[in-house]
Amino acid sequence: MGTLLRIALLCESLQAAAGWSGAGHLQIAIEAQSFLKARHKGKIKELIQGDLVDFAGFERTIASEYPESKRCHFQREEWPCPFRAQKLKPVSCRGQEAMHSLLCATATTFEKFAHHTLLEEYPRNEFILLPDRRDSDFWSSFTRAYGTSLKSTAQELRWLTALIGDLHQPLHFSLGSGAERSAQNLTVRFEGKGYTLLEIWEEYLPKAIDGKRMDEDTKKYRKFIVTHAKQAEHFDAKHPSDLFGDWAKESAQIACEKIYKQLPSPNSEGVIELSEALVQQWQTEARRQFLVAGHRLAFVLELLVNHGKQAESHRHGRGLHRPGRHAWRHFFTNIFIGIPTVSALLLFFGWHLSAGAPSFLREHLKL
Repeated sequence: MGTLLRIALLCESLQAAAGWSGAGHLQIAIEAQSFLKARHKGKIKELIQGDLVDFAGFERTIASEYPESKRCHFQREEWPCPFRAQKLKPVSCRGQEAMHSLLCATATTFEKFAHHTLLEEYPRNEFILLPDRRDSDFWSSFTRAYGTSLKSTAQELRWLTALIGDLHQPLHFSLGSGAERSAQNLTVRFEGKGYTLLEIWEEYLPKAIDGKRMDEDTKKYRKFIVTHAKQAEHFDAKHPSDLFGDWAKESAQIACEKIYKQLPSPNSEGVIELSEALVQQWQTEARRQFLVAGHRLAFVLELLVNHGKQAESHRHGRGLHRPGRHAWRHFFTNIFIGIPTVSALLLFFGWHLSAGAPSFLREHLKL
């Protein structure tokens, strides 16, 4: 997307909503829209009843109508710094936790629209513990909890796009213990103005994004995906809930290593002064998060399109519509198996034709 159009959309979004809910989600929506495959764009537009950029402020709209929903955009469990992903306890979503957890809300909303036969194709590492799909009490309470604010399938999917974006907001994860480690309570100062640390990341950085540099980053990222396919991220080998968990851990790692760890000590007045160099580093990291989040959001939406196709196929008794299950690799595997097998059969049939039937068969058949 051109720089001027990006800036125009950003200015328009800030009139309605600010922060990650407006400017940040708009940056993600722009990137996601550019990553969507042409064959899926029409269906996704039909599902959410508009383009992604039209709903960049949807999270803020829902929060204003239903303030309790704000709790679903943060992960409340404390993941301590220094961050060790392998030591984290599983996230339980089998009770009221699902109503107040970013990971639970994301995974549960996704599975509401996913088809069970496709989900069963993936192995699970059980980091996010979801309720059984047959638990009607849970699903009815989940639907009832948000029924007043999410009035349609389109609105639920718009909400899911906001949740995917928030998985890539490093400060939406609770790290350490006590209020001093909370980005909402930690006061900093930059260019003579006071902010909370969360406001720097939710409001200042998204608004300060350089559209031209963002476009350059997008081109480099696309080139990397094409030219380094083996090193690029592959989504189709993991269960979607495990992907959400991986993305959350990645964001928490950024919060520990590139935000909290880089904070300077308070000055003599007890104020944390942010340097221009540090904020520039954070802007680079924010651009990367917007870009990666957009790519992953496009994948999630296209995956849901495939799940919809599977649901339709399942109703008609047809087989699995598997999303990207390494078709070319299996094709060459089949060729590798088929060539010697078919060659051996042809040799056998040729020998059989020239040699005729065995003697005991010729006697039995009186040939």
